[in-house]
Amino acid sequence: MRWKKQCIYIVPAILAGCNQDAYIPHRVSLGPFHHPFKDSNAHLKPMEEHKQRALIHFLRHSRCPINDYLDALQAVEKDLIDCYSVPFTSITSDEFLLMLLREGCFLLEIHRTTIEGNFTGYVHDDAIFGYHRATHVLPFVRRDMLVLHNQIPLLVLRRLLDSAFISCCTRLNRMVLDFFQMKDLAGADSLGVHMLDAYRRCLVRAPTSALAQREASAATGGLAVRSAATLHDARVNFRPSTTKGLMDVHFTDGVLYLPHLIIDDTTVSVTIYFAHCLKNRAI
Repeated sequence: MRWKKQCIYIVPAILAGCNQDAYIPHRVSLGPFHHPFKDSNAHLKPMEEHKQRALIHFLRHSRCPINDYLDALQAVEKDLIDCYSVPFTSITSDEFLLMLLREGCFLLEIHRTTIEGNFTGYVHDDAIFGYHRATHVLPFVRRDMLVLHNQIPLLVLRRLLDSAFISCCTRLNRMVLDFFQMKDLAGADSLGVHMLDAYRRCLVRAPTSALAQREASAATGGLAVRSAATLHDARVNFRPSTTKGLMDVHFTDGVLYLPHLIIDDTTVSVTIYFAHCLKNRAI
């Protein structure tokens, strides 16, 4: 059934009303929910020109015709549509595929210029992909990539890389980790279905030592939750964990190691997506 494939959700209105800005992309739209063909998303229109440029550059250095990529996406169009929780009728099938192609190329070109440092085909002072500008663009793109319903399926990038005869799994895995600056969590078993899901999977990947300690505690029934004040009164000290993984929680020699957590717009999207995953037993 279609609903079983859904992985890109609209934020419930009761939650969005509390902090609407957290659910709106600021610079770049990804997917149909925030596409700037809607008047309410006019602030995202300037980036459409750069998506088109990214497409042209990607076609040029991949040396494959655009129809090869459109055919590759069309072959999985139903799977791509089924990823979205709400049907969209404001764009045609051709517009949908071309939108995903542009946005997939944009993400790949941002990675190529910003992370890999390969600026071939772009002038030195290019506003988005140039040497001096790319690093200023990435933080905004990274933030927008983690907005809950501003997502495109990673299947899009897989199809583009496969059609360009690029090693897909290795390239995508590296790209996701590089985008979110999570090299210390390299080695995640699976990429997830979209960028937010990939980010979540990185966060919940616990180091082996933490997993072993948690399993030992569970076996002895030692998973009772105590407040920080209670632990402090018991002379437990607190220190930050050495990785960014949310599951990297362990207790050694009177010290409780906890992950460093920044509360911002990204935290909101990840938290809500966690709830969806828990509901569907996917976490």
